Amino acid sequence: MNILTAFVGSKVKFNRRKWDNFQIKLEHSAENVRCLPCLGWIPYFWDTEIVFDMGISIPKEIKDIDEKWDYTWELRDLGENLLKNGKGEIVITKKGIRRKLQYWNTYKKRAIVLGNLHPHKEYLLYVKYSAQNKQSENLCLATLTVEDRTRIQFDIFIILFTVIMTLIMTALAKGCGL
Repeated sequence: MNILTAFVGSKVKFNRRKWDNFQIKLEHSAENVRCLPCLGWIPYFWDTEIVFDMGISIPKEIKDIDEKWDYTWELRDLGENLLKNGKGEIVITKKGIRRKLQYWNTYKKRAIVLGNLHPHKEYLLYVKYSAQNKQSENLCLATLTVEDRTRIQFDIFIILFTVIMTLIMTALAKGCGL
């Protein structure tokens, strides 16, 4: 998969961050086709609703935990201009045998909903957590680029046109005895 993303170019890069010994990650929404391992390189387009799920891994040293964390997210462009923001709440718990056995103990679907974004721009997604008199700094959990679908359609058209013209020219050359 790394070879494919290097060749095609991944349009979303997720960064795992640590805060207070908790490991935090964002990923494509489970309802999105991009969450499949081999399809994560598909870019987001301007007319696609962009939604991310959030996972938090609780350290093994913490046996029992049941807290609520508040978080705020900010979407910024490369000039650090604020474009969108929002807030949410996530329950950090290790209750239940299933959660004790999983690496990502806490998981929230649709944690960050960005909606539709403008094409040909690069974005930075920052998240700040606060829990029980503790507050994290802005953690950059994702960078993404939104593409225009017409550019990709034109690239596909050029490739198909080249292949078809090559086949026609080969058939003509073979018919003429070359």
